[in-house]
Amino acid sequence: MADPVVLFDVDGTLVDTNYLHTVSWRRAFLDAGADVPAWRIHRMIGASSSVLIDELLGDGVDDNGTDVDPSKIKDTWRSHYESLVPEIKAFPGAADLLRAVAAEGGKVVLATSSPGDLVEHNIDALGIDRDLLAAVTTA
Repeated sequence: MADPVVLFDVDGTLVDTNYLHTVSWRRAFLDAGADVPAWRIHRMIGASSSVLIDELLGDGVDDNGTDVDPSKIKDTWRSHYESLVPEIKAFPGAADLLRAVAAEGGKVVLATSSPGDLVEHNIDALGIDRDLLAAVTTA
């Protein structure tokens, strides 16, 4: 029998990043001239950036009727998020859980809708040896 594979979501499951993503998206929308409420953004965390932007600004108009250029939002989100990277923290016990799965013969796989280079910050926050991971899948 093959070793079991255990797939873990990263953002909001292993590392406490949901609010960092929400704040970054909120700031990016404001920079683009869109006043999208944080609660609406928070509901969409975990969706791809294109789905999030389309859902929150699909017709190019925010909740207040303001016209917005959605093409600027993703890049601005990234710069805001990168400024918050030092605040990324693992949830208590997350690294221990991954180590326990590996110690029992399970293959640990991480999955995230975040860009590949940003997942490295999450792995750093977990404080685990990268050899523990069988694979990582990203946006």
